[in-house]
Amino acid sequence: MTFPTVTVQVAFDKRISEAAADVDFTTVTTANPVRQFVIKRGKGHVLDTQQAGTAIFIFDDANGNLDPENKSSPYYDSAAGKTKVLPMRHIRIHAVDPATSSGYYLFRGFIEGWESNYGKSGKDQIAKCTAVDAFKAFALAKGTDATETAEGSGQRLIDLVTMTGFPIATVTGVTAAATDQTVAEKKYTLSEDLLLQMQDIDIAEVGFFYCDRNGIPTFKNRQSRIAVLATKKGTFTDGSTSPGSTWSYDFLDFSRDDDEIINQADSTIYGTATVGTQANDATSQADYGIRSLTNTALMLTTAGAATTWNDYAIDRLAQPDARVRSISWEQGADGDDDRWAPILGGDIGEFYEVERTTPAGTLREAFVLTEQITHQVKAGKWRTTWALSAASTDAYWILEDAIWGKLGTTTRLWFG
Repeated sequence: MTFPTVTVQVAFDKRISEAAADVDFTTVTTANPVRQFVIKRGKGHVLDTQQAGTAIFIFDDANGNLDPENKSSPYYDSAAGKTKVLPMRHIRIHAVDPATSSGYYLFRGFIEGWESNYGKSGKDQIAKCTAVDAFKAFALAKGTDATETAEGSGQRLIDLVTMTGFPIATVTGVTAAATDQTVAEKKYTLSEDLLLQMQDIDIAEVGFFYCDRNGIPTFKNRQSRIAVLATKKGTFTDGSTSPGSTWSYDFLDFSRDDDEIINQADSTIYGTATVGTQANDATSQADYGIRSLTNTALMLTTAGAATTWNDYAIDRLAQPDARVRSISWEQGADGDDDRWAPILGGDIGEFYEVERTTPAGTLREAFVLTEQITHQVKAGKWRTTWALSAASTDAYWILEDAIWGKLGTTTRLWFG
């Protein structure tokens, strides 16, 4: 097995408030190889709140290049009399698939801090760098007292990103034709934490809002959680790995537990006394007790939308179906180079099929969505873990649709 070629780059002259193009980045790993790194992006499961993506890098720094106190560093600005090894500069990590030579950015964000560590009686020096994605900028920003009228959830996310002053005032995945939920009018006061406001929109939509591998704010609406409306990226199996979009895995965590059961749901529209009709699953409540989900400031606009939001939560989560909680790969000396494509190229909100053969020879299949991606790389070992949620495989009834509007055939409740 061949390891990917890993490159870390820093835009030493670009602050968090400024855009950084390719020309602005300096490769630091030529003189200071990265010894290990950990990257985590996404959320543990569907009911969690989306958090900032993070990264930790450990560099060999025997030359002191990444020591902020080193005035001989190539990253020291002698004219200004200060170091360029500073927090809140852009950073990104790139990996090249050794099997295909395809390149992938695994993370892009902003440096939170640098730390120099000395070991072996001062004969070994390392530099530790911690980084976070654009959600940090969103969390630091406050509202502008602007009032946003009722609009689609994707457009509201764009408006909130613009309000933060972030240099990329757009959100990937938002289109004029997107069938997003309509979110409530709101004035974003000077005390509003804008990341929390974005998370509220994401909860109302029941979609995905995150920073992609290139650091770009990205939105996928609730349709991306429905198998028949999503595009399958490939299949993971413990059997044959042909054709080329089928890959093996090392560890698979199937679980049937009560961690994600919801069998009673209530919601109230933001800024009003308007409530949705409470949703209940009596069978689930009798079997597992009442498991409540309550949203007292749901960013939707009507009682009907709130009712549907309640019903949708119960429809998806009332029963402890067998779920694939996670899938992992551990690439070492005996790893399979063909697996680098999904390991390096996978991203949040993607749709896959997972197969497992039981000891009795029974094939079990599951359709899943990627919720979180973690890379842990150290000393010839590359471990990647994806936290997963179930993709809905139900057929839904969409009024007057030629395929999904067949009464008695496609009549599942659709949150739309």
